[in-house]
Amino acid sequence: MIPIIHPEHMVKIKLVGGQLQVPPGTNPSGELHMHDLLTRWVNRTRAVVHVHPTHVVAAMYRGFDLQEICKDFPEIYRYTRIGPSVPGLPAISKALGEATAKALGVTEANPAGDYDIVGQANHGVCSMASDPWSVYEHIERLDHICEIVLASGVSP
Repeated sequence: MIPIIHPEHMVKIKLVGGQLQVPPGTNPSGELHMHDLLTRWVNRTRAVVHVHPTHVVAAMYRGFDLQEICKDFPEIYRYTRIGPSVPGLPAISKALGEATAKALGVTEANPAGDYDIVGQANHGVCSMASDPWSVYEHIERLDHICEIVLASGVSP
């Protein structure tokens, strides 16, 4: 079953003096550092979603390069910019957050980034867009392509 996220599930965190202020009694994501890096310099709304889609994780684990396999499928490369995959790094680590921001091309000089989604080896994906529905579409497209590639039996 897919959980439904309601506004009251969201933890509202303020940035004060360049530091995140987590409200007492809340339990934000362990990937908070990654989310902060991907939204820090944006002066408009940005949705950032980090999930663990089975087919994408399986394709990376099997050795597929996500950017390469997507070149053969116009339904994804026309709408979704896939960045280079992040190597296997510990979950909820600053290293994972920094590598994800780098792979997405997000910097202070380029807050929009260069890509919409990147794979995180042995872990999941991170996607960003102006709204949650667009993020969902990026993730869904990539997972669908990975499912097709895995079902085809081709090797990396």
